[in-house]
Amino acid sequence: MCGIAGILTPDAAPSRERLLRMRTSLEHRGPDGHGLWVDGPLGLVHTRLAIIEPSSASAQPMTGADGRSAISFNGEIYNYQELRTELGRNGHRFRTSSDTEVLLIGFTYHGPRFFERLDGMFAAALWDGTRLVLVRDRFGMKPLFYARQGYELLFASEPKALLAAGAAAQVRPQGILEYMLLNTTQGVGCMYRGMTQVEPGAFVSVRPGEEPVTTRYWDIPTPPRPARPHWAPILGEARSVLDRAVRRHLVSDRPVGIYLSGGIDSSLVASTAAAIVPRLRSFSLAFDGAGHDAYQGFAERVADRFGMTHVSVTMKDTEVPDLLTEMTELADEPQGDSADVAVYALSRIAREHVRVVLTGDGGDEVFGGYRRHRGERLARRMGWLARGAHPFASWLGDVGRRRLRLLATKSGIERYAGYLMSLPDPRREGPLLIHPDLRREIDFEAVVGQIREPYERTSGLSAMLATDLRTILSDSYLRKTDRACMMAGIEGRLPYLDRELVEFAFALPARALVGVAAGKQVLRKLLRERIPDSMTAAPKAGFNVPFGRWLTESRVTDLRLALAQPTSALADLVSPLALATLRSSPGNPQHAATQWKLVRLGLWAERWLRAQRPEWPSA
Repeated sequence: MCGIAGILTPDAAPSRERLLRMRTSLEHRGPDGHGLWVDGPLGLVHTRLAIIEPSSASAQPMTGADGRSAISFNGEIYNYQELRTELGRNGHRFRTSSDTEVLLIGFTYHGPRFFERLDGMFAAALWDGTRLVLVRDRFGMKPLFYARQGYELLFASEPKALLAAGAAAQVRPQGILEYMLLNTTQGVGCMYRGMTQVEPGAFVSVRPGEEPVTTRYWDIPTPPRPARPHWAPILGEARSVLDRAVRRHLVSDRPVGIYLSGGIDSSLVASTAAAIVPRLRSFSLAFDGAGHDAYQGFAERVADRFGMTHVSVTMKDTEVPDLLTEMTELADEPQGDSADVAVYALSRIAREHVRVVLTGDGGDEVFGGYRRHRGERLARRMGWLARGAHPFASWLGDVGRRRLRLLATKSGIERYAGYLMSLPDPRREGPLLIHPDLRREIDFEAVVGQIREPYERTSGLSAMLATDLRTILSDSYLRKTDRACMMAGIEGRLPYLDRELVEFAFALPARALVGVAAGKQVLRKLLRERIPDSMTAAPKAGFNVPFGRWLTESRVTDLRLALAQPTSALADLVSPLALATLRSSPGNPQHAATQWKLVRLGLWAERWLRAQRPEWPSA
C-alpha cells in the first residue's frame, strides 16, 4: 500500500520541485520509503508501505529493462506469482520477486489487456515510453485522481497531491449535494472542481498534450440467477471459494491481522483465516458508555474460539476532537460516515502489531446483507398496501413515514435511490441545505442517474447489489477504509471483494442470499457450521458509532457552534437552514446524522478551502 503521483507535460520535463511537493503530501501513505523518476515529459513519485518483498530491490518508481518503461504502483496483486510463472515461460526475466515488476512486465508485453488478468486491489500509473496509462482495480479499493492543468495532466492517490502541484482548491457544488445525500461524493467526481477519479474497473490512456481516454476492462457480472437454491452444492462451492479468497489475501511478507466487528462477515473471514495462519492477531473496538461493549464481547468470544491473539480497544468520547483534527489534516475530502473515526482509532493501535489487516467490508454488498434488500422484495409484493396506507402516515414517526413512502414508490430506481440517501425526503431537503448561490449548479436527477445504469442491464436483487458496489461501497465505504488505514500506515484488505467470490455470489439464486427474515443466507449457514447459533444470532454489527453522543461532547459542541457562524467557511457552502440545523441541539438519529455531516464538511472547508489548520476551542 503506497502513495503514487506524477505530472505529464506536453514536451518539457516536469518540475522536480512540484513533484517533490506531491510526494511530501503523500508521506502518510508510505512511511517505509520514497522515490522520484523523470524521463522526458513524465515525472513519477512514490511513497512506500512495504508489504511484498520489503527490500530496497522493489523500490519505486520502478523502471523496465529497456530503461524507458516505468511504473508507480499502489496496492497488491494477489495472483502475481501465477502471472510471474506464466510470463517466465514466455521468456521474461525478473530482477525482483515483487508484484510491481509482474505488473510492469505484463503491461509492457500485453498492453492494457493484461489488466483483465489481475486479481487484487490496485491503482497504478504505467508508462511505455510514449503513453501514460492510469488504471484502477475492479471495485475501486485503491483511489486514483487526475486533473488537467493547461496541457499538463496531474495524477495522484489523493487530491491533496494535486493541490500541492498547483491545482485549484475550488469546490464542486454538485459534490456538496452528493455528500449531504450519500455521505460522500459520487462516481468519478470529487469535492474539488476539475478533479476526476479513474473509474473502478477502467483505465485512462493519455499521450503528452492530448485528451485522456477512458476504457472499461471489467464490469460487474449480472448473469440470470437460478430460481431455487440447492444448498449442498452451493455450500460446498462457497467453502472452497471463500477459502481461496482468504488465502490470496493472506499473502504478505509482513505480519497480518484481522478486524473483528462482532458481525457475521468479519467472523467468517476470521474463522477461515485462523485455519490457515495459527495465532492470527485480531482487533476490535468498543466505545465507552453503557450499551457499547456488547459487540466487543462477541468479537472476543470469536477470537477465543479460533485461537487468535486478540487486542480490544476502548475509545473514549474525549478522544474524538483530537482524532478529528488529525483526520482533517490528512483527509482532503469530507467523509460523512462516522465509522472512519473508529477505523482510524483502531488502525493506530493495530499498527503496533501488524502491517496488514483483513476486514469484513463488502460482505453486505456482495451477499445481500442490508434491510433494504429485504425491503425491496416486500415493496414488490406489498407496495399497493403501502400506497393505500398514506392517509394514516401522520400517525408514524419520521422513520416510519420514510419507510412507508419508499414502500409506496412504484419506480424501482427511485425506491432504491431513496434507500441509499440519508435524508427523509431527499429530493426536497437536499437542495435546501445547499447555499442559494450554489443551487444553480446542482442537479438531484444526476444523483439518481448514477443509480440508473445497473437497472438498465438487469433487475431485482442483481440490480440492487450492482448499485451498492458501484455507489455506496466504492464511493463511501472503500474510501473510508483506504483513507483511515493509510492515515495510520497500515494496509486494509477485503476478501469479500475477491473477483472469484463476487462472480460466484452474483450467479447464486436470489433466495440463497436474501430470505424473508434475514440476508446473507449462504454466509450465515457457513458460519453456523463453525460457531453456535447463539453466536450468529447477534444483530447486524459493524462499528456501532455513537456519533450522536459525540456531538454533545463539550469541545465538539463548541466547535459545532463556531462552524455555524455566518463568517465560517461552511457558511459559503450551505444554506442558513443548514447552519440553523447545526446550531440546534442534537435530536433524533436523523437530525444528529445531518449535524455530523455538517461538522465534517465545515472542518474540511476551513482546512482545505481556506487553507488554515482548524483550531479547537480550549478544553
